[in-house]
Amino acid sequence: MTAGGLRRLVLLLSLLVGAAIWPLSAQAQTPATGDGVISGTVANGTAGGAVPADLEVTVHVLTNRAKTDEKVVRTDGNGQFQLGGLATGPEMIYFTVVEYQGVVYFPDRPIIFQDGPAVQTTITVFDASPMDSNLFYDRLNLLLIDTSPTALTIMEMGSVNNPGDKTFAADPMVTGSARTLRFNLPPGATQISPQAGLPQDSLEQTPDGFATTDPVKPGRREIAFGYELPYQSATLDLSRTFSLPVGAFTIYVPGDDIQLIGPGFAMNGTADLGGRTFRRFEIQNVTPGADVRFRLSGLPAPFFGNPRDLGLAVVGSATLALVVFVILAVRRRRQAAGVSNAGEPADLSDDPVLAERHSLLRSVAELDEQFAAGSLDQETYQARRGEQKARLVALTRASADA
Repeated sequence: MTAGGLRRLVLLLSLLVGAAIWPLSAQAQTPATGDGVISGTVANGTAGGAVPADLEVTVHVLTNRAKTDEKVVRTDGNGQFQLGGLATGPEMIYFTVVEYQGVVYFPDRPIIFQDGPAVQTTITVFDASPMDSNLFYDRLNLLLIDTSPTALTIMEMGSVNNPGDKTFAADPMVTGSARTLRFNLPPGATQISPQAGLPQDSLEQTPDGFATTDPVKPGRREIAFGYELPYQSATLDLSRTFSLPVGAFTIYVPGDDIQLIGPGFAMNGTADLGGRTFRRFEIQNVTPGADVRFRLSGLPAPFFGNPRDLGLAVVGSATLALVVFVILAVRRRRQAAGVSNAGEPADLSDDPVLAERHSLLRSVAELDEQFAAGSLDQETYQARRGEQKARLVALTRASADA
């Protein structure tokens, strides 16, 4: 068995038996022999496939959910095997594994001696094929789990279906790559976290996302992965493409504030997930490589969505300051001209309103610079700037009325 296959098996065993720790326990003891007998059959599920004769079967022995031993037997000419002398206590669990044509197979459930000392088990294997055997996604779901002012937290899940009777195990000599499933992600996606159906040791990064080299066996496999998608404005245009046909692609949008529009999408009711209500937007029969485009609006974007907007805001406030400064300079010159006739120079400090306005303008400019440099958080910046702008407007109106 390959190192990757063994790691995958270790993870699977841990999940099936609910073990918190898989490595061999220093305190665990090799179980005493008993009268337990496992009789099994390795069957080939591919039509016309060869009988899995003289195939090695590894039986992993777990005591109190920690691996304590493993035993190896071989199938006979009919694909059958038998292993005896096994302990049958309630703390004992047995897991049978075979590797056939480079792919690891095992039964759905581990073996526990509950109804007597004899247990029957069957392991179904399939011939391997380097082609994808008409794989397709019968459904894919995209959930907007969280929407912060700077990023979306997204979970994608669904099921890939292999309708044939052969396992798709990509052959680089035939397909040019060992990758079996490819997942294209939106540009800028971060914090990618593959979960169900995507063994960690089988994953590879690609220019557009990631892929797995794990063989795809006949039947349905559930998959799930998450990621974060940064954004900079209240409206976000997205495009998704898939490497396989998709029967139904559904986007779950939380609440009522965020809106979704896109060619081919139709709202299909609501769903309650985790105590939250999501609206369902669905598109049917997506072909491989087709662009699925949609727009999200009403996102809780930051006050200044991107550096360009921030630059424009700083330029705007600087322009406002310049205009007000010119107005004040003209007024001062007129006041100076009038007062100089009396022989006394005018001074800004003589007018407390003008002094306060000058101070407010300087303070607003400093706030803009601090926010642009990242030394002020969004909430503090908006609160302080709002207060100072309100005061500046009030002073300007009072001056105009006067």
